[in-house]
Amino acid sequence: MNQVPVVFHRKLFILLFIGFIFATAAGVLSHESGHYFMARYYGFGDVHMRYNSTSWQCTHNPCSGASDRQHMIITAAGPVQTILTGTIGFLLLLVFKKNYKRETLALWQWIIVFLALFWLREISNLLREFYLVHFTANHSFSGDEFFLSASFGFSPWFLNTVLGAIALFVLGMVIFVFVPARQRFTFILSGLFGGIAGAVLWLGIVGPRLMP
Repeated sequence: MNQVPVVFHRKLFILLFIGFIFATAAGVLSHESGHYFMARYYGFGDVHMRYNSTSWQCTHNPCSGASDRQHMIITAAGPVQTILTGTIGFLLLLVFKKNYKRETLALWQWIIVFLALFWLREISNLLREFYLVHFTANHSFSGDEFFLSASFGFSPWFLNTVLGAIALFVLGMVIFVFVPARQRFTFILSGLFGGIAGAVLWLGIVGPRLMP
């Protein structure tokens, strides 16, 4: 079995690091846009999209009957948008699989990889909620997937656990099948540090100032 040496590509790391920062912000905004446009579709007048959340309020009269159903669909629109984007990216990886059999990837190939990695939201949500539930006091479930699971009468963990497992499969395929072995180590490092930097910058610094 041929062993691939662990190689660190500094230029690639910088480019992917920046890519993960922008992808983190894009992922959050595209997710929230799913909530926003569905709420607007239903005619909710008071819809406000912030850097990490979207609020909507029924301002038309009468507001009864289908309001619970509408609320559930609007809530689902965010995860559906994220999952749909990630799934399209993963399907494109499969379509162009032969083009990934090389030692380095072109820009368009990395873009498809980043699209597939929209699935990572399900892993980060699961880890975040696990930490909050087990290591903080008086925490209640707050994510979209947890609300939807409870709405259907399942355990709050059900939907996000299933989606998290799918996301792990997608991530494993991306790392070990589509990212070239000689770029794999650099990709993992850039994803780890770029993802953290993107979350800190967008959720903690830039986002609250641009979209309070």
